[in-house]
Amino acid sequence: MFTLRATRKLLTAMEAAPAKEPPTPTTVLGDWYAKMADDRLILCVSERTLLPVVLPRETLGAITRALPQALAAVLDKLGVDRAAIERERFAMAQSAVSTTASRRVVGFLNDFAFAIEAMYEDTHRRPLLETSLELAHTPCHASSAKRLVWPDAATKAAFNASSLE
Repeated sequence: MFTLRATRKLLTAMEAAPAKEPPTPTTVLGDWYAKMADDRLILCVSERTLLPVVLPRETLGAITRALPQALAAVLDKLGVDRAAIERERFAMAQSAVSTTASRRVVGFLNDFAFAIEAMYEDTHRRPLLETSLELAHTPCHASSAKRLVWPDAATKAAFNASSLE
């Protein structure tokens, strides 16, 4: 179970009514934040590790089904164990949609969206998996820890820690 925490603009485009009390996530990566990155792309970011996953706008009506599939491809490229990937996909089979709740995560969502716009003039010709992986290797300043965090490394660490439990 996870909640897709969408920006107002994305909620409007999805024609979705946000859940007032979304459930607690049961996934390793927690809830996901999402926004329209531009006219053709939807950007999703994991609340726990800031891992970005880029989806085509065509998935707008089925984001909660498209995200687990795209995430599986990203996790596979990061070297996450296939059994762990399948457990995450299974946990993501149930979802809710709600509004954003963390300004911190929304800030990273906006930073990644700006990177897509400013740095990747050829984003629409590149595979979205490649764009997701490149963004995942972007250092993010974790103000609470006063250090840099790389979403790809944080994601691998989260899955390694969950396999020890």
